[in-house]
Amino acid sequence: MKIDFENTLKHDIKTGALAPVYILFGEDSYLKKHYSDMIVKTVCGTDTDFNLQVFEQSADMQNVYEAVNQFPMMAEKRCVVLNDYDIEHADKTEFDRLCEILADVPDTTVFVLRFDSVPFDSKKGSKPKKIMASAEKSGGKAITLGHRDESDLVSMLCRGAKSRGCLLSNDNARYMIVSSGGDINTLRNELDKLCLYVKEGEITKENIDFVCSKTVDASVYDYVRAIISLNITKALSILDDMFYMHIEPIVILFSISACYIDMYRLYSAKRGNIQKAAVIEDFGYKNRSFVVDNAERNLRKFDVNKLSKSLDLLLNTDKEIKSFSGNERLLLEELTVKLGRIIAAEDKS
Repeated sequence: MKIDFENTLKHDIKTGALAPVYILFGEDSYLKKHYSDMIVKTVCGTDTDFNLQVFEQSADMQNVYEAVNQFPMMAEKRCVVLNDYDIEHADKTEFDRLCEILADVPDTTVFVLRFDSVPFDSKKGSKPKKIMASAEKSGGKAITLGHRDESDLVSMLCRGAKSRGCLLSNDNARYMIVSSGGDINTLRNELDKLCLYVKEGEITKENIDFVCSKTVDASVYDYVRAIISLNITKALSILDDMFYMHIEPIVILFSISACYIDMYRLYSAKRGNIQKAAVIEDFGYKNRSFVVDNAERNLRKFDVNKLSKSLDLLLNTDKEIKSFSGNERLLLEELTVKLGRIIAAEDKS
């Protein structure tokens, strides 16, 4: 079964030509709920009392079967939604029953499976593949809903700010995405907070720093920039903030290491006369091209010796943290100082 994308689902809803089954999965929780709601609205309109049934994770498949096969009341179709059914841990009999239901959905029903908090990996595992193969027999579609491109998010934020009586520039919208991440739900919440704080007029970068919550990655970008600028006090302060937010030490270290790996990839590409665009494509940075821009800027402070020493230090710290020493915070503080020393020790060749 081929995987379709947002545009396919948007077209189906716009034309009213809905498939009998939709499997909604992917990174973006907002889009999955949004399109599930839009399918319900397209099928049922305002009549959700008689022609809509929603089941949650603990659903009994006999009840789902009866709902899917029930005739609509005074309407052409009815809609059945099954949210976050844990196919990986489901009883075999129940899972097989779900596959049977998916394979034979009547023309009078649109059946929606939405995977949000429960993972659904369309490329791995036999159960997701079996679910999709069963749905395909009914003419169903599997729709992956990932985070939108940066340009789409920028437009959304700028329009949203304007509708709330504020002004947000494209550059500051991009900065907000870098700071708070690409999840639409998160960005909408952060924009609400910003506009309540600013009330009217222009939203500045300083407003974003003061009001918006930062992702771990955004905090780590600031942390790495502070180290490269040899502002170790600031780097330790950012590290302290991440511990205050109860972020796991291994997650912090993973994000720090990722920044250095980004630099190494770009360094290797330049040595091989490979263009930055190829790095973005080959390593899946498409919707996060700013990561490569950050790496390019940070790389100015490094030669191969400094980069190698930094990566060795990160690897050793990873081993120490995983040894259950109980001194994770101390290890990361020591890492911070040592990474700064590597940059300060030699002039760039």
